[in-house]
Amino acid sequence: MLVNLIEKFGETIIKWLESIGRFVLFFSIGIINMFVPPFQFAKIIDHTWFIGSKSIFVIGFTGLFTGMVLGLQGY
Repeated sequence: MLVNLIEKFGETIIKWLESIGRFVLFFSIGIINMFVPPFQFAKIIDHTWFIGSKSIFVIGFTGLFTGMVLGLQGY
């Protein structure tokens, strides 16, 4: 009974440590690859411009409704 409880607790801790280890590996590989050539600044700028220009409508729509709610609450 007590042994099963200790085993389950140990399994939980090991799974938790494994997931933290996987995250650390993923994060460190990502950071290392940021500084490895070839650097593709043109692609980064193109993608940033594309994402920014496509989200103008969403930002404006959200701002419009936020302004209407604030105006209504302040009335």
